[in-house]
Amino acid sequence: MLFGSQEQAANATGPPTGVGCLLQRKAMRASDKREFQLVYVLTNSHVVSGGGRWAKIKTTTDPVVEEISPEGWVHADVDDLAIALLGVNAGYEYVIDFESMIATDEKMHLLNVGYGDDVAAVGSGGEPNSWQPIMRFGNISSWPITKMTDGRKGGHQVEQFLVEMRSRGGDSGSPVFLWVSPGSWRGNGMMTGYDQPGQGFLGIVCGHLMANDDASRNSNVSMVVPYSRITALFNDSQLLERGADLVAALP
Repeated sequence: MLFGSQEQAANATGPPTGVGCLLQRKAMRASDKREFQLVYVLTNSHVVSGGGRWAKIKTTTDPVVEEISPEGWVHADVDDLAIALLGVNAGYEYVIDFESMIATDEKMHLLNVGYGDDVAAVGSGGEPNSWQPIMRFGNISSWPITKMTDGRKGGHQVEQFLVEMRSRGGDSGSPVFLWVSPGSWRGNGMMTGYDQPGQGFLGIVCGHLMANDDASRNSNVSMVVPYSRITALFNDSQLLERGADLVAALP
């Protein structure tokens, strides 16, 4: 989770400015072809601009607090996305492997994924002063075919999933995962195997739609930036250069 100050992050005092997730991918050092697992923090641009500078991260031992300066973030031009390089994986407990855990178009086509399929999100804690995450569950209500207007990014037309799932202030940046149960009949003449993993990273929450009849009321429909737009940012030349510089300097 991302907080506005080191004290807030260390003691989980006050609500977080938003949520982030950790992404991991391999980087090869050019000099000796050695591979390293680099870890990145992904969240929304509006979480960073809202003061989310200190990240509290769960590890296999105790949680750690990492400062990420404003200059450390790379922002998407159009989508509400921001990403920062943390470094080599140092025992972070919950990391999304970007090469194997993504709900790619190919995987979703194979599983005949469509409207109504299940998703789950890891959001901010249930208590105002707790950083422990909670799960939220829902269903895909719209594919990112019709572009949505994002007022936070200058009114650009952006691609987003719509998901029938509750969200609230502070849930921005929550990772959303597709879930297709093992042994599930998929309606296209096939059933998933009982040992076939049917989950994958779908995207991150960037907000929610308000009710048509009351602009102050949450419609319980979350907007999710799809993995395809995250992939585009993940391959940003500035981010790739930072990763190359880091692994070149490692012993």
